[in-house]
Amino acid sequence: MQWPDGKKLAVFVNVAFEAWSPGVAPGVSPMGNPLPAGLPDTAAESWGRFGYRRGIWRLLDVLDRLAVPATVMVSGLLTELAPEAVRAVLAGGHEICGHGWVQEQLPAQLTEDAEAAMMARCLRELGAAGAAVSGWISPRCTPGPATFGLLRRNGLSWTGDVFDDDRPYLLPGEGPPLVAIPLTMETNDLPLVIKHGYSPDTFRANFADTVAAALDSPHPALHLDITAHTHVAGRVGMAAAFEAAIADVASDPRVWIGTRGQASRLVLAAHTAAHPASAASRAGSGVAP
Repeated sequence: MQWPDGKKLAVFVNVAFEAWSPGVAPGVSPMGNPLPAGLPDTAAESWGRFGYRRGIWRLLDVLDRLAVPATVMVSGLLTELAPEAVRAVLAGGHEICGHGWVQEQLPAQLTEDAEAAMMARCLRELGAAGAAVSGWISPRCTPGPATFGLLRRNGLSWTGDVFDDDRPYLLPGEGPPLVAIPLTMETNDLPLVIKHGYSPDTFRANFADTVAAALDSPHPALHLDITAHTHVAGRVGMAAAFEAAIADVASDPRVWIGTRGQASRLVLAAHTAAHPASAASRAGSGVAP
């Protein structure tokens, strides 16, 4: 597997653009300590709304200044709550991937029929907004037992719902090939900044150190992610750190910054070239290209 122009490492810039149903709060709160059981967490609800009121616009400005493409995980409900922001993502040349309808609706909690209906609704509304969706990352990156089969049935070609490698591979299963592009978590603002309390400067340094290790390792990763949530890194201090982290790596001639959809097409092309007679049959083998 080689990236364009012989680059050694792929970096995927991910923006998580998420929404919760009205009256439902995110699972974490800006105040830290949970409220007494049964009490509505209106602070967390308001904190989550920042993502589509302000955060997405700030991060789109960052990406525009850097002139880099992003994979934007979009909750389907945002086609109703913030349609102009969804259109702005596409106008900026970014890739939209399905991210469920709302964040509290986890595939692992749904029946197959309910998940199929949720996925169809999300893809339908994102498509109506102008997105050509080729991939999917479930809410909380947590698929159910039927998720990968449903992705194939809906004609999608990649998923980020795995964490078991830092190289893409083909998932086992019947039907068309489905590329697994594992989500690397070394630089993700939600666990690093919100859960563990790291500073924006540490977020930037963590990414720089991880990229340097990947480029210098005799057993390198093939790809790394930097992930920003609009309601977390869309705030002014984190947005500045996010911009600086990407700018640092963008100047390295060994690094290719692309989208996960672009990467999936490269993986499928490499697999087909290596196994022209057996690409279809080996799509279910789970063997990396």
